[in-house]
Amino acid sequence: MPLFLYPFMNTEKHIVIVAGGKGLRLGAEIPKQFVEINGLPILMHTINVFRKSGVEDIVLVLPESHFDFWENLCQKHHFQSPKFVAGGKERFHSVRNGINALANQNGIVGIHDAVRPFVNSNTINQGFEEALNHGSAIPFAPVRDTLRQNQNNQFQLVNRNDFILIQTPQFFNLQSFAKIINETDFNEQITDDASVYEGDGNSCFFYEGNHENIKITFASDLLIAKALLGN
Repeated sequence: MPLFLYPFMNTEKHIVIVAGGKGLRLGAEIPKQFVEINGLPILMHTINVFRKSGVEDIVLVLPESHFDFWENLCQKHHFQSPKFVAGGKERFHSVRNGINALANQNGIVGIHDAVRPFVNSNTINQGFEEALNHGSAIPFAPVRDTLRQNQNNQFQLVNRNDFILIQTPQFFNLQSFAKIINETDFNEQITDDASVYEGDGNSCFFYEGNHENIKITFASDLLIAKALLGN
């Protein structure tokens, strides 16, 4: 085995899964991360992807009001939950709580949306490796559709090659990111973890992820999810 692989293989790998969605746009009676597809809640499918990729240290961030519901789901499905902590007012605060649950640890952390159950092992493993080399690693997918920009109801054609779709998990050196997010105040310009990192004056490394790594948001996304899971 080449010697250059040793640092990557010995690196501590952590995942923070943020599950604070209410599912309003999905139109479901329960939060979207708990909607069942192919016999399991979406959140459990997401956790299983990381476990199958060899990630053992997972922190789940849930609204405290969902704790009992989640524990009941785990009992129903005989599912071993990772450790979980309470979320915050905004996703930013939930991520901070998840990161702080890993206090005094080292290595690389990936921060992931609970309702992206179709990230694959290649995207996960490459993210850990690129973040080890670059300090950060953000997966993206190319834009396939034609894009137009709305300028005062005048829809101007733009070059889709100038845009990418940002995905999760977003990977960072754990200690560096923990310091940054604990010293950052939330503002509306923070839309993901990369924007927190960049707000401290850092540049992110971007790499192409897997296009099927969609975020389940609308009812139509459930149809896609069921097809991808073969149900």
